[in-house]
Amino acid sequence: MTANPYDQPNFAAAFVEAEQDPMRNRYEWEVTLGALRCLLWPGMRAIDYGCGGGVFTAAMAQAIGPRGRYTGTDASPEMLRYAMPHADNTPGLDFQLWDATQTDSPLQEGAADLVSAMLVFNYLPSPDLHMRVLPRLRACLKSTGLLAATLPNPIKRLGYDLEAYDKIEEMVVEVGGFGGQLTTNNYHHKIEGLQRAAYGAGFTYATVLTLPEVRFDPHRQPMADPAFFANLPQTEEPPLDGLFNSRRLLYILGAGVESYGAFTAAPESIRQWRRQAFPESVV
Repeated sequence: MTANPYDQPNFAAAFVEAEQDPMRNRYEWEVTLGALRCLLWPGMRAIDYGCGGGVFTAAMAQAIGPRGRYTGTDASPEMLRYAMPHADNTPGLDFQLWDATQTDSPLQEGAADLVSAMLVFNYLPSPDLHMRVLPRLRACLKSTGLLAATLPNPIKRLGYDLEAYDKIEEMVVEVGGFGGQLTTNNYHHKIEGLQRAAYGAGFTYATVLTLPEVRFDPHRQPMADPAFFANLPQTEEPPLDGLFNSRRLLYILGAGVESYGAFTAAPESIRQWRRQAFPESVV
């Protein structure tokens, strides 16, 4: 098994320092966290899979309040060493070691309203994600629950190269963007393939949204050739936000038929937030 770079103490310290910095990690603080907060409500039960240093898990736990419960999980003991102190100051927050590619968890009791996964699935090869992680995360959720996962946009990351999009599954990338300290494998999960995998893992609904680029990439940059998107395979649940010009995608999966209300409300809540927080990105 490949060593987890997040278990290396020097890298872990640098990662956590950057993770906590609202300027160095501005996209996650202003965009990703803003979008995920649209899915939270007071008193809910939630799980953050791949919580890293726990700073965003703590922020989300604060949003659901002391009557709720938010459990952060990570496969790295070193990451959890940094995460656990956040629980001391945040009622309802706890952390657990869990690698869903390897083992089951007591969290698979069907009690969670939400499972979040921020930039986690791109570290997992498709067989692990499809056959192990997604079914185990589905088992954590109530039939009314949602899974919300952010991933890099594989289309934009490959320069809108349709041939590469079809063929490339794995690439070596710098971890964390801290000046080439460490590299690791990163996996491209094709949009339609991940949606099909969600249905195979027991989810009833699946869709994907784009997150805004405002203040990070020029929002008036030329869009990709529309002919590119016309050639993409059609999925049962087409994306709601049109062209995939964003660097980041947000997948929303509904656990069971009873999740339909939450599943349909989530994209509209995120659009309302986007119109308020990033009006210049709305077209």
